Amino acid sequence: MKKYTISKAQIQQIGITGIWKDRHDENAIIAIKEELKRAKGELLLAGVALPDFFKGMPAKFTPEIFALMQKPSVKLRILLLNPKGVHAKERGIIESARFTKIDIEETIKHLKQVTPRASVVVHTYNFPPMAFLIITNRCVFIEQYHYGSPRGDLGCTGGQTPFMRLDKTSVTYKIMKEHFEYIWAEKSKEIINKREPK
Repeated sequence: MKKYTISKAQIQQIGITGIWKDRHDENAIIAIKEELKRAKGELLLAGVALPDFFKGMPAKFTPEIFALMQKPSVKLRILLLNPKGVHAKERGIIESARFTKIDIEETIKHLKQVTPRASVVVHTYNFPPMAFLIITNRCVFIEQYHYGSPRGDLGCTGGQTPFMRLDKTSVTYKIMKEHFEYIWAEKSKEIINKREPK
């Protein structure tokens, strides 16, 4: 049987600049922190509750996110799962030991309380979560969401699959940005709007 492998050149052609066991990998966390520090212009975040960014201050990425929030030139757009919708309830059942609705509501509460110098706008969506996304002017980080472990054997279903970073020149970066923009414009509702001060 012929063995198939992927070469370094093919990985570079795809645009992959990092791949980790999951998004909780120590090196993945370091990579995210570095990219957040380098981020300029617009930062797009999508997930379920994004507790690593906002829940239970200080969260994992609190210093980097709040540093960005103090830059008037930054525009932060955030997509969260609607905590009152059927899909938040469904995910909460699957994750059994966790409180999806409460996690999302805590993130929203924190975002309502902050006073940024940057523009911060938050939308909620009401369909099954598709992916955890961080999109900067330089790259995209992506983790595929799923309904694995329907009996809740793994606890939280997020953070269990490979986590990738792809360069802004990649096709995937462009597709994920368009994916975000479509949900933002057509499939979500604004709940927080803290525009850049004049």
